[in-house]
Amino acid sequence: MIFGFPLPQESELKGIYKMITKEMIRRHFEYHDGMLFKDGKRRGFDAKNRGYRQITLGSREKYYEHRVIWIYHNGEIPEGLEIDHINGKRNDNRIENLRLVTRAENNKNTGTKRGDIGVYFEARKWRAKITVDYEQKDLGRFDKKSDAISARKRAEKQYNFHSNHGRKI
Repeated sequence: MIFGFPLPQESELKGIYKMITKEMIRRHFEYHDGMLFKDGKRRGFDAKNRGYRQITLGSREKYYEHRVIWIYHNGEIPEGLEIDHINGKRNDNRIENLRLVTRAENNKNTGTKRGDIGVYFEARKWRAKITVDYEQKDLGRFDKKSDAISARKRAEKQYNFHSNHGRKI
């Protein structure tokens, strides 16, 4: 919570993160291997069991640890960009695992806990779809699931999706 309000979504954080600076973070914390320490103790906690760690800076203000670590190393996060965990592990905040991406790029790096992304069974056929630049494209209907998966994989390459996209998490 920030001043009694719930922590906003990452897309709503533009102004809040501009208030903290690289110098401010470095005064409060030491960085080592994806973790922030103060007085020799690791700081931060898991945010609502979603896998993202939060860190408190100041008296009450809570920030996502991956964003604080990015600012610690690189300074301000440019408007319109987000921090992506390259390997998909939300609590792996090593700087080499973080990169700046647009929302569209970040969405291309989505994993799944069930099934295959973009492949559905409907009306006794397998259908493959992909969303590119907020537009859903139909890749066809197939008798075999493997053919639908192949069509989806070809489309992911064609539209430059990240190699992590669709991995099992």
